[in-house]
Order: sequence, then structure tokens, then C-alpha cells
Amino acid sequence: MHPPKHLYDREILNDEPFASLFYARALTTLSRTQEKDFTENVVAQLKRVEGGRAAAKCWLEMAFAWRNMDHDCNLKIFVEFLWLLYKEEWSGAAHKYLESQLGSRPDIDTIPSHCSQQTKKTAKSSTRDRSIWDNRSTQETGEPPLKVQRRSHPRLPPLRISKTSLRTVARMSSDISGERQNGAPADVPHQNLAQRVATVAESSRRLPPGLRFSKMKLRVVETSLGDEGENMVLDLPEDCPPIAQASKEFVSWVARPVQPGILSATRINSYTYGWPDERGGFPPVWSTSRQEICETVPHFRRYQGGVYYKDAVAKGYLLSGFGAARDRFEEGGKLIISHGGGGKPQDRTGKERLDAVNQGHGDQSVCALLQNFEQGRPILLLVDDNYEHFPLKLWSKGIYIAVLGFYSIVDVWAEIQNVDGVDVTRILFVFQWIHEQGEPWWITQQPIEDSGQPTIHFKCNTCAAVSPHVYFQAWVCTNPNCVVFGKTPGGGKLHGPLEYKPEFLRLRPERKFPNGFDTTLVLQPGEDAGYVCGFHCEDCGRISSRFEWGKYQCATCEFTLPVDHEVQLASSLRARVSVPGDLASQIYKLDANSRICALPPKKCSKGVCLSFSLPENCGFIHLIRGSGVEADGIFRLYQEQARSGQLTFRRWPMKRHMTKGQQLSNYFSQNTGEEYQYVAGSGETVPFHEAATAVIHAREFIRDRVKSALGKEVPFNEVLSVAYLKSQSMGFHGDDEKGLGPVIAALSLGAPALMYFRETSKHSSSHKHRKELTLLLEHGSVLVMEGECFQKRYQHTVIPFDFRIAATARFIGPENSQVYKRATKARM
Repeated sequence: MHPPKHLYDREILNDEPFASLFYARALTTLSRTQEKDFTENVVAQLKRVEGGRAAAKCWLEMAFAWRNMDHDCNLKIFVEFLWLLYKEEWSGAAHKYLESQLGSRPDIDTIPSHCSQQTKKTAKSSTRDRSIWDNRSTQETGEPPLKVQRRSHPRLPPLRISKTSLRTVARMSSDISGERQNGAPADVPHQNLAQRVATVAESSRRLPPGLRFSKMKLRVVETSLGDEGENMVLDLPEDCPPIAQASKEFVSWVARPVQPGILSATRINSYTYGWPDERGGFPPVWSTSRQEICETVPHFRRYQGGVYYKDAVAKGYLLSGFGAARDRFEEGGKLIISHGGGGKPQDRTGKERLDAVNQGHGDQSVCALLQNFEQGRPILLLVDDNYEHFPLKLWSKGIYIAVLGFYSIVDVWAEIQNVDGVDVTRILFVFQWIHEQGEPWWITQQPIEDSGQPTIHFKCNTCAAVSPHVYFQAWVCTNPNCVVFGKTPGGGKLHGPLEYKPEFLRLRPERKFPNGFDTTLVLQPGEDAGYVCGFHCEDCGRISSRFEWGKYQCATCEFTLPVDHEVQLASSLRARVSVPGDLASQIYKLDANSRICALPPKKCSKGVCLSFSLPENCGFIHLIRGSGVEADGIFRLYQEQARSGQLTFRRWPMKRHMTKGQQLSNYFSQNTGEEYQYVAGSGETVPFHEAATAVIHAREFIRDRVKSALGKEVPFNEVLSVAYLKSQSMGFHGDDEKGLGPVIAALSLGAPALMYFRETSKHSSSHKHRKELTLLLEHGSVLVMEGECFQKRYQHTVIPFDFRIAATARFIGPENSQVYKRATKARM
């Protein structure tokens, strides 16, 4: 036997860490301080020995099912728990067990009289003083016996360990946090523990003897949520030596090889990830810009934010940066935890919570996700190159966003997180892969599945809300409306970094798509001119925005798909459009608080003119309505020449936008005459002598209508032709560039559209989003904006009902002419 000072030798610890630990505990020469140091040495060895942690985890699960082996303090508690079971003095749990059996606190000398006959016999043979080593052990080792006098104990019945006794052990470590009381679950993963023990035993031949396993039975008593807690019973094999016998015999017992036939499949440590073999190694659906996704993926059409919802139901969810502290990508991505919203500050004193309840329910994104959870509706998950938990580097292939697939929300809870020194309430969601889709595209090797453990939910005694058991430290109420929100049933707070309960990160039972659920990932290109979307290339998986009028083209492999636009009639477009009743009869609508005044209508040679005066002599708005017969020919000519290529419609890159990647204008356009720096840039301007006849006729049409209404000619020298397909529009803007003439006129062709006017925020900070005037633009009508300061004070937008073409004429002075600017710069 080694002297006490040698017990700290790392070589001895590496050979028999647990056995050496038992020897040390049996000695009376070690003080509590020395024992603590010795425990830390043993814990360090468990971490260093290959397979030591896996084996110790099985021991830990049998003793502390809710603890996490990744924390050293829990390893120390586990080691001290073994002291409690195998040390010479059977105190703590053993006495509690005997007390429950005998009805009173027993004296250790009276134990044999309360046991079976065999137990009494064993006790009689053990009444004499003996050393840790018997003669047989001395002969085997050749070492002299260590003369440590102690009292031997008989074999005890199977030890029942309650949470009450486990808490006694937990107090031996000052590092423990989150005391478990009054119904806090201490569930034991009993269904697969024996299988895991057997598997570890098969692979533990190189482990120190003290870590090896043999077959051990485990059964769990029916769960009780009273003060006594849940009980766990370990049934030791019949031939197990008495607990109080020498550690050497205990080591020889646990070192036996397992019996064949009890091994079963277990979960391997990790998945294997990689790019798919199909599509040149690219994901099934991916893009380089957010616009490409929004125009092609029907379940995600939000240019800002991470949650796309419609009619209070969440359709898509983007995993990106700025995640919460406990966001997770588990089970190879089949189970994902992500936060669905932020929260309002909480008083640092804990005395007052500032609208913590309304925080989640007031957020429309959170409300939509909760609706999905309650209704069991799937949601499409996407990931971008800023999401840190995704195993593949999207940026390495030039990918910004990739579609993962459809998931179900299987758990929801609220928790308090500290963000920049402020406590906020965040709502977290657990998304689980829907297995009917097959296996995820980013996983190349699947682990062998085991049955896992179900997630356990408990009802709060205070608010009666059901909360999942999320953290291994303790169960807490996750209802932000509860007075004990974020606290244990005993009212205490969890301190230190919180970790998930391992069972909580397991897959739940498989989910399926509800009947009738639309699983369309990408829209297919339309065949008519009234439809636009991105193009999904099946060869490489790339989504590309449609930027040319006559074809779809993949921006990666350059595969093209022609688009044949059929000529549409304005009368057919009008017939399939439903215009709001008040506008259909009155043509315009003024806000009740608008300062714009409607003037009496007047007739002119080309139709009827409705005029509106702006406040402070800012200008006028004129709407000239005509029969539309002459406009029919111009509308047809535009379509035919765009189809033949004489008029080149295309979408141009936006110069200023808020999304990552390139963003094209939300309309097709061509500029004719003077170069004009409009919203999407100047583009390629065509001079009038090379312009399509449709543009020439449109400018003449506008000139005639303006002259008849205003009584003067305007020398328009630029025409911007814009084609809007279905769902396309132009946002609020003002034509306030320097050098523009005071009169701007636009011809409307095709489907009706609504035009809105609002004051800029500079002039109306309190009502900056109020639409002061709404006009119905019909086929063949001309809208005129007149005034020097009109465009500086007011903004406008046009929302078509269907396919529409607009020709906007301007006069561009020399100071705003791009040709003039280049010539001036060349002379300098």
C-alpha cells in the first residue's frame, strides 16, 4: 500500500484513480483540505485519460441525472458522491436509507440485528478489527497490509437514493448553483442508461480499473413531485463484495468484461458535414442577394428582419448574426434553437419588470411564431453567411443565403438575458426538421440513432403554466407573466452560465406536414407579361433575379430560359382588376387633415382635367382624363417593340439600398433623350433619333395633353419608360434633382394604378407617413406635377394593380445634363 504522500503521484492516479481515491478516503491522516486537493487531482486525471469523461458520465448519470459533465464542479461532486457510497463511515445516504426502513436513526452497531440472516452472519464475521487489505490481497500484491483500524459493515440492501440525500451531497461543494426543491425534476435517463453503460464497458478496456463497468441493473421508482422527490434504485449484482470491503476487491468486480448480447446502438459524437455531390457541390436553393430570395421563395419575402409573416402566420425564418447566448445547432441541424425577439429592460434590483409580458406579445414576429407553434404549422428556415453555428462556410462558395428546409416549432420558452448590462426578456424557439423531406443536404454521414429521452414539461405551482425543463441546473418557470418567472420553485435565481439539459437537445417525435400545406420552395417562371420572379437553376441551385425583359438567365452557369410576352389589351387588364368603390366613382381621395385642396374640374380639348392646389403656393397637381383610344395604339406598340428588342427594357442595379448583395430596381425601364440620374441610376440612355417609335408617340401624346390643360407648351427633352409587372412598384420618392424643369408629366398605360402623395418628413414630422392625396390613374390618363418647390416638399409613389407601362416626360436643364457635366469636366 502506498503511503499517503504517494497518493498525490500522478502515475498512481493514472493507474487507479478511483481505487487510490478510496484508499485515501479510508485513511484518517488526510485532512479535509488535503481531500479537496486530492479530489481536484482525480478530476484532472478523469479529464486527461482517454475515454475517462465518457465513463465518468455514466457514473454521473446514475447519481446526478441533471448534472453536466462539462463542468468541473460537477465532476468534483460526482467524486465526493462516490466517497459517500464507498467510504468507511456509512453516513449520509446510507443512514437516511436505514432510517426510512427502520423508522428511526440507527446506530451503526445495531445494523446486523435488523438485516437478514445472511446479513447477520456477515456482520458477525466482520466484528473483529481488520485492515483494508485482507491476507489474500496481501499475497496477490506482495505488499504488507496497512494497519488502519476500522469497523467493518455488512452488505446493505439496494440503496435508495432520494433527492433529499443527493442535495446533502451537493452541499459538499460550494460551487453548486440552482438548488433543486419542491418538485424540481431530477429525472434519470433510465431507458438507455444500461445500454450506455454496456457500450462504455465494451470500449473501456484501456481505462483505469476504477472507471470500468460491468453489467449493472437500474430501475426507476415512479416519479413523485413532493418534497421527497424522485427516487432512483441501483440494484448491485449479487456477487458484489460488501461496500465496506477493500477498494481492491471493488475494482476487481467492476473490471469484469460485459456479457455478450447486451450492447446496443448509441449516438456517435458528431455528424459529418459536407457539400452535396449534386449541382456542382452547391445547395439545392441558394442566392447571393436577399432580393433573389424574396422574389423567388414564396415563404420568405421580407427584405428587412429575420421573420417573414403574413396574416399573423410565420412563413419563413432567417438564421443570421446577432443571435442569443443560447442559440444552438443540434443533431446535425435537425434541431435548432433561436430567439424570436428582444425584450424590454428589467429593473436591475429585480423589484420591477417593465412590461415583460407585453414584450413578447407586442412583437408581431413573435406573435406569428407563437401562432405557428400553437397550430403546428411548419416554417421554412434559411441561413446566411453570418450565422456562426452552421457547419459549412457559405462565403467560401460565394453564397449569401441558402434554404435549409421546413421545420416545426416544438418548444417555446422565455428567459431573462443580460445584454450590455441590461436584463431583457427573450423568447426562444426550438425548430425541428420535418423528416418527410428526407435528410438535410448538408449532412453527409448520419449517426446511429438511439431512442433518446422525451423533453419533460412541468406545471408551475404559481401560475399553472406548463414550461419545459430547459436547463440542467434546475427547472424554472418560463412564463414571463409569472411572479416567479426565471426562478426555481423555491424562489431562488439561477446563477452563473446556464446550460441546456441534455435531454432537451434531443429530437422530439417525428413531425409531418399538415394536409394541404404548400411545400413549394421556389416559384416557377411565369409565361405571361404580368408575372415576374427570380429564376431557380436546377443545374447549380442558384436563384437569379430576372433583369432582362425577354429571358431568365442564371447568373452562375448562364443557363437561359426565353420569355415570350403576349400582347395584352388595356380593356382586359381593367376587367380583371377590382378598384376600391370610393375611388372607382370619385377618382381621388383626400385625407381629412390634408392641406391639399381640390379645385373644380374643367374641360379641355383632350378630356377632363382635375386639379389640386398645394399649400403655401407650392404648386399644382393635374389629372387629365381621356378616352384612351389613342393610348391603346401606344400601349400595343410598347409591347411589340419590347418583344422584338427594338425597345430594351431591363432592371438596373440600385445605387442605394439597405440589403446585402446587389439589388435591382423593382421595375423594368429605359431612358430616352437627355441622361437622367433617376432612382436606379442613369442606365443606358438612348438618343431620340435612335429611340423606338413607341417612345416618340408617347412624348407627343403627353405634350398635347399638357398644352390643352395648362395652355402652354413644355419642351420635354427626356422620357423615362417604365414597365411594371405583377407585384412590382416604385417606392416613395421625389424628382428633386437640380436642373429639372418645374413641370413633370406621366402617361399611364395598361392596368389601373393608385398614386399616393405625402409630405416629406422635413415639412411634416408629426404625419410623415400620412397619405394626403390618393389618385386613380387609368389607361390613357396623364398626371402633371407643376411647381418649383413641388418635388422638395412632396413625395409620390405608384402601385399598379397589374401589368402597366408609364412614360414620364421631363425637361432637364444643362446643369443636370450628364452630357453637359462630362463636357464641362473635360474642359477643366
